[in-house]
Amino acid sequence: MDQLANFTVHFPLAPGISTAGPNTSDTPRTLNPAFVEVLMGWPAGWTGFASVETAWSPWLRRMRFELWRLSCAMGEGEE
Repeated sequence: MDQLANFTVHFPLAPGISTAGPNTSDTPRTLNPAFVEVLMGWPAGWTGFASVETAWSPWLRRMRFELWRLSCAMGEGEE
């Protein structure tokens, strides 16, 4: 069970607690991934989203192109 979702459903903000006020910001805030890694005890770089090239990548890229080309060719005949 997703604990955070469960908590937010069963324990909404207490009465009298407001999220609006002079100290609030309209700008959404994000956490630094390096900080979260340390906080969670994960290895450094665990949350990185760098592009990963595998042996399947060229094949997958080629198949996507061929499927796109096939769908374009089929679309031309429908007019």
